[in-house]
Amino acid sequence: MADIIVTPGSPLVVTINPPTVSPVIITAGGPAGPAGADGADGATGPQGPAGADGADGADGVGVPAGGSTGESLLKASDTDYDTEWGDPLIDTVYFTVKNVSGGELPKGTPVHAVLADISGNVVPVIAADASIPSAMPCNFILNETVADEAEGQALLIGYIQGVNTDAFDVGDVVYVASGGGYTNSKPTGTDLIQNLGVVVKSHPSNGSGVVYGAGRSNDTPNLPTGKFFIGSATNTTESAYTLPTADGTANQFMKTDGAGAVTFTSITQATGNELENVVEDTTPQLGGTLDSNGNEIRFRGTGHTNYVAIAPSTLEPGSSVTFYPPIADGTTGQVIQTNGSGKLSFVTRATEDYVDTAANTLTENTQTGTTYTTVLTDAGKMITCNNASAITVTIPPNSSVAYEAGTVLSFIQKGAGQVTLSAGAGVTLNNANGLKTASQYSVISCWKEDTDTWIVYGDTTA
Repeated sequence: MADIIVTPGSPLVVTINPPTVSPVIITAGGPAGPAGADGADGATGPQGPAGADGADGADGVGVPAGGSTGESLLKASDTDYDTEWGDPLIDTVYFTVKNVSGGELPKGTPVHAVLADISGNVVPVIAADASIPSAMPCNFILNETVADEAEGQALLIGYIQGVNTDAFDVGDVVYVASGGGYTNSKPTGTDLIQNLGVVVKSHPSNGSGVVYGAGRSNDTPNLPTGKFFIGSATNTTESAYTLPTADGTANQFMKTDGAGAVTFTSITQATGNELENVVEDTTPQLGGTLDSNGNEIRFRGTGHTNYVAIAPSTLEPGSSVTFYPPIADGTTGQVIQTNGSGKLSFVTRATEDYVDTAANTLTENTQTGTTYTTVLTDAGKMITCNNASAITVTIPPNSSVAYEAGTVLSFIQKGAGQVTLSAGAGVTLNNANGLKTASQYSVISCWKEDTDTWIVYGDTTA
């Protein structure tokens, strides 16, 4: 194979070996041809020597001078690198919480930690509410508005700002409110009390305060007026009755209505507060003379509505009288007689020795209205009916007024108004001529034959 040797220079010599032709001498070049394509990059050469050092840059912010032993470097403001030396005390403690209340919770809302199936190291919370024990106590105060199911920052203790305190004065104590939120009115009634902190700036949007009470509501809840606590395992058992909130007058006593209300009242028959039952002491004894003070002494059977009473005389006696009852029972038919000095005894009296004046004397019961229903004390009385208009007298059923069999009720038409007897529910009034008085001054009577059966007789007409 032949070699072509190019000898640079001017002129340019081209030699071919082995020589087959004479060397070609090029004395003058033609016009330059187009540039050829770039060849491939060669291998990277060795690194050159290091250059000279550049100029020094400007000094950085650095750590502020000064400080004392035990102090820490603290942020002085939100500006970058604005630091200062100070006490390493933590004045505000924050937690990350998750709103699981079902709605948005605004900044400043007191919240209560609850159990919830969530992931991560966050605390599930709902709005605290002083009126709902299960939503108390308040554990944190939201430091930002948190959407439902979103996470946000909450404050446990320290300084909060950027909240609405327009309705508060500086220095006001703040409590968890009934219905949620915060208030400067201490909860009352059965609402729980939790003191959250104090207001340091009053403003509708940029108010601030110091939080120091998140996490604990009062051990002892509020009591309604007149209530008190009774000793119990929890020391919070409320009395079943309400005491008076003011004192009574001298010699009054406390009386319950049986439904929890206790009031002061006086023992007077006029107000219906007479002492009727002594049940605690089954063998009571008097320490002195019993004075009824003009009132009746009543005897009532267990479960009975009616009673038997001993009442003082309406007349002033010439002198005080003391009666001494017999020390033993008498025999059938005997009567009680006095010896003139108050000593009573049972004696047997012959029929001719006395006259039953009661059987021959009728007490008058005057009625001037146009209607009347007889009562138990009408037995054996003369009921005078005096009215210019017609008068209706009703004989009540035994279930209402239990007259004894054989009782007699008598009536006189004293005025111009005719008297008509009327049978109460279930009552039968048997008669020969009618149930009305025949004329003025007519007398008619009823005789009780059976439970609800009476016989009417006298000057009657239909």
